[in-house]
Amino acid sequence: EAIADALEGGEDTTSFYAIKIIYRVGIITSCIMFVYIIGYMFKMLFGDELVIEQEVVIVEEITRSQYEAEQRLKKKRGEKVDETIPIVKKKQSKVRQRRGKRD
Repeated sequence: EAIADALEGGEDTTSFYAIKIIYRVGIITSCIMFVYIIGYMFKMLFGDELVIEQEVVIVEEITRSQYEAEQRLKKKRGEKVDETIPIVKKKQSKVRQRRGKRD
């Protein structure tokens, strides 16, 4: 009844403007609270933060002798030795042949 009595005066009364402002503040506050509640629910579902992991692959070219030395060192330490043989593409080089007798 109090609200109805305040609004009887029409839109030009002070009480009408006060109620209108309180109504708008209430709507804005409820929208903000709704956003916080939705955010809290997402936080409960997905965790505190999203972690993006990237995998970095470094390709290193080594000579066969370096590879074999590393494998021997691993074998001495008792670590697992890689049984695969790396594929190395070598540049074509001219082969010189010696003529004559070798000592």
